[in-house]
Amino acid sequence: MSRPSGQHFSGDLRRALVDATVAVIATDGPAAVSLRSVARQLGVSHAAPGKHFRDREDLFTAIATEAFALLDARLAAAGGAEPAQRLRAAVVAYARFALDHPGHFTLMWRPDLYDREDDGLTAAAGRAYAQLADRVAAAQAGGWLADRPHGQAMAHVWAGAHGFTQLWGTSAFAALSDDDWDAGVGQAVDLLLRDGG
Repeated sequence: MSRPSGQHFSGDLRRALVDATVAVIATDGPAAVSLRSVARQLGVSHAAPGKHFRDREDLFTAIATEAFALLDARLAAAGGAEPAQRLRAAVVAYARFALDHPGHFTLMWRPDLYDREDDGLTAAAGRAYAQLADRVAAAQAGGWLADRPHGQAMAHVWAGAHGFTQLWGTSAFAALSDDDWDAGVGQAVDLLLRDGG
């Protein structure tokens, strides 16, 4: 039986709405999400989500913002002594983020579903982009793809990293188990970042 309103929900309803939506996206995709369906899943009234989100786009915008913030934190934590090592660590971290947060990763690359002009989202996305861009620039300064424009080197890294994660996510590498992931992504990144591209 549904509760009469979100105020009786045991815990943080906003957080629960986000978590439930991310889980649905990870298994069934964004099209399977509606505020009513998430409310029903949580056992609250269909009006309860409205206390936190205006509509599905608003909910998706909050999740995409969180996704870029999580990615930013993951990239920031990726260490390395030398610029090339730091870039490699960031690319591996990007791929690992996609594996660990499939719902977030799926939604963050669907800008047709959220408000791309939202200030919080653009700030979070900008910080994550800057993390990768700074590492690409540092690696170029150290000699990696030094003869290429920064934008071209950035596209090379991002397209390669994103392509790998997308293929993994669609089970294109079905022959590899999760135990093989670290070795597989490491080899893919080494090929991606080898001198000369």
